[in-house]
Amino acid sequence: MTFPASTRNEETIRTIVNAAAESFAEDGFVGARVDDIARRAGINKALLYYYVGDKAALYAHVLLEAFQQACSLVDSAVDTHSSAEEQLRGAIAAVARTAAANPSFPRLMLREITTGGTSLPEPVLKTMGHIFGTICRILRKGIEDGTFRNVDPLMTHIQIMGSILFLSTAEKTARRILPFAPVPQEELQPITADNIARQVADTILGGIRQQ
Repeated sequence: MTFPASTRNEETIRTIVNAAAESFAEDGFVGARVDDIARRAGINKALLYYYVGDKAALYAHVLLEAFQQACSLVDSAVDTHSSAEEQLRGAIAAVARTAAANPSFPRLMLREITTGGTSLPEPVLKTMGHIFGTICRILRKGIEDGTFRNVDPLMTHIQIMGSILFLSTAEKTARRILPFAPVPQEELQPITADNIARQVADTILGGIRQQ
C-alpha cells in the first residue's frame, strides 16, 4: 500500500509509520489513538492525516509493509531452492528475518491472533493467504516426492508462524526467567533471527519428515 504521490515525504511518512507500529503493537488497532501516534512522531494530528490518511489506512500500511517484505523473501526462497525441505527452511528463515527487521510486527500479530484477527483489513488477509498458499505448495511437493508425511497444511502453517512470532517476542521474558533456571547461560544460544529460523525449521522438519 502506498500513499498518494502528492503527499509523499519519505522521511515524515517513515517517522509516522514507525510511531504507529509501536502504538499498534502496544494497544492494538482499537486501543491506539491518533493523538498518541502523532505525539510519538513529533508532528501534529492534522499533518498526520495529511500524509497518511486515517487510522485504518495507517494500520493497513504498517501491516502490509511487513507482509509484503515477507512475501518477497518467501517467494525468493522457493525460487532459489529445489527440494521441498530447502524451500521450507528458506521460507521459515524469510519470515524470521522479516520479524527481526520489523520488531513491532510480531507483537502486533500476536495481539491480532488472540482477538481473532478482527481488525485485519482485506489486503493484509490476501497477503497472509499468499504466504499460506506457498507453504501449502511446499508441503504438497514434499508429500508427493515422499520427503514429508501427509500432514495438515493449516496446522503446520500455524505452527511455523506461531513459533516464529512467539520466539521473536520472548527474549525480554526469557531474561527474567534465566536467573531462576538451573541452566548455564553459556550453553544457550542468543535469540536471533537465524537461530529462531534454525530452531523452528529443525522442529517442524523433524515432525513432518517421512520416516
